[in-house]
Amino acid sequence: MPIYKIEWLEAKKPDWYIVSVKDEGGQMTTEVSMNELDKKTGKSAWTDWKNIKPGSTVEGKLWTNPQGKHYLFPVQEDDRSGEAPRKVSNAKGAGAMQYQKAVSESVDMAQARKEHGIKVSSTASGATQILSALIAQGAVNDVESEWYKWRAFLWSAWDNLPESAPF
Repeated sequence: MPIYKIEWLEAKKPDWYIVSVKDEGGQMTTEVSMNELDKKTGKSAWTDWKNIKPGSTVEGKLWTNPQGKHYLFPVQEDDRSGEAPRKVSNAKGAGAMQYQKAVSESVDMAQARKEHGIKVSSTASGATQILSALIAQGAVNDVESEWYKWRAFLWSAWDNLPESAPF
């Protein structure tokens, strides 16, 4: 876990500091928030909070939220790279799983509708093309029934296509 040197410290409250820290590579980060208490447990998160002052070093995890604000958290057993330490709630996990299932079902339904739409338009177009060729040869008496016959043929053949091209 990285070690940070406290370069500057302003105590906003007894349990909240705004600090400037320098990492082991010499990179300075300013306006970093440090809180003594873990908001989840209400217990002291830093083992040596009272001795944190300019010039001291702390081991921790620097995290920047999406709005660009910096936070320094103490090392914890469940730290994950790039994230603030947190505990995963089973209730939140179950909600996420339900959401993923609903999204998956929606995608499956949309895909099925798309495939059906392609089948409808392609068989209608194919029947029209075949009928046009037959009309040009003068081989059609009843256009409507002939169109429905070819459309039904193409519809039934749609799902029975060979694995490879027949030509």
